[in-house]
Amino acid sequence: MSMKRFLLIFMTAAMMLMCASYAFAGDDADFVLTMRIDDPGMTVNGSEQPIDDGGTAPVIVNGRTLVPVRAIIEAMGGEAAWDGDARTAILTYGKDEVRLTIESETAYLNGAPQTLDVLPVIINDRTMLPIRFIAESFKFEVDWDSTTRTVTIAKAVSSATDTDNTENKEENGMAQLLYQGHGSFRLTLSTGEVIYIDPYAGEGYDKEADLILVTHQHQDHNKIDMMPHAENCVIFQNDDAIAEDGYNTLDFAGVHIEPVQAYNQNHDIKKCVGYLVTVNGKTLYFAGDTSKTEQMAELENIEYAFLPMDGRFNMDIPEAIECAELIGAKYTVPVHMSPGELFNRERAEQFTTPSALIVAAGEVIEI
Repeated sequence: MSMKRFLLIFMTAAMMLMCASYAFAGDDADFVLTMRIDDPGMTVNGSEQPIDDGGTAPVIVNGRTLVPVRAIIEAMGGEAAWDGDARTAILTYGKDEVRLTIESETAYLNGAPQTLDVLPVIINDRTMLPIRFIAESFKFEVDWDSTTRTVTIAKAVSSATDTDNTENKEENGMAQLLYQGHGSFRLTLSTGEVIYIDPYAGEGYDKEADLILVTHQHQDHNKIDMMPHAENCVIFQNDDAIAEDGYNTLDFAGVHIEPVQAYNQNHDIKKCVGYLVTVNGKTLYFAGDTSKTEQMAELENIEYAFLPMDGRFNMDIPEAIECAELIGAKYTVPVHMSPGELFNRERAEQFTTPSALIVAAGEVIEI
């Protein structure tokens, strides 16, 4: 199917947009695209042009505005592709990717599942997709003027360079992993994106989260609201990771995330995971709360393994040493050492394995 025949669904019912809480940036933006219902033209940064060579015009169907996708996405500076076998539209802008499948309520933003309130459908041989979800996933804003029946998509100057977070860029090009204490971590990529793993303890929650990973729902691992959230923050928790026949992986900003087994008498294997996080070609193993698992002996090329060893809710120190030998990581870091404590040096020093690396709460590892 030609991409010229793609359409997007705008969720722009007038009352909903009148109640929108954000301040629209169209008057102070470096990209503004406008379209009117039943008009086959659009205006991009003040320049008028046809939406497509077929004379397609935006229309309203059941209170929703429909427009062609390729011209819109390309005008925004993105790309569009179509997988005919999977009946899936693949839209990309910068580092972000959106996948939507016909008649499926589940879309994927950078690999993380998102629930739509309208199903993508084909009407009159044209594909209809939800524009508000797409535009906001790409950090654009959408406005609807019910008087002129005009749709406006804009990107504010302040957010125009969404792939450049210069305040957070590390000059050495390396990612930095902050051990916050207990089982909590903050990973800052060299490109500025911030990933939190099992937020709960310690300091360092001032940076906006672009991605939050949660291994399970115990209260000392799942405080996803401790930090400010970036626009389009992705939250990937154990329920998102666990599938009927295995695990769902996630790719985000050049980082590959693979869930793995985590379980013991206190943690149900169907409700808990660990994560393999590959960044800058190095794989970090965040075990979560677990004892020895079947998968540990199968893990390969692990740069850093972070193993719990409190002896009450997960493995004790001897079992942690056994697991370290099974995993064979270059460095094995003891964490989650004592309930209620960020860090316990006495217990950490008992973790006597050749790969042991003691990292205190508040210390940073460069990846």
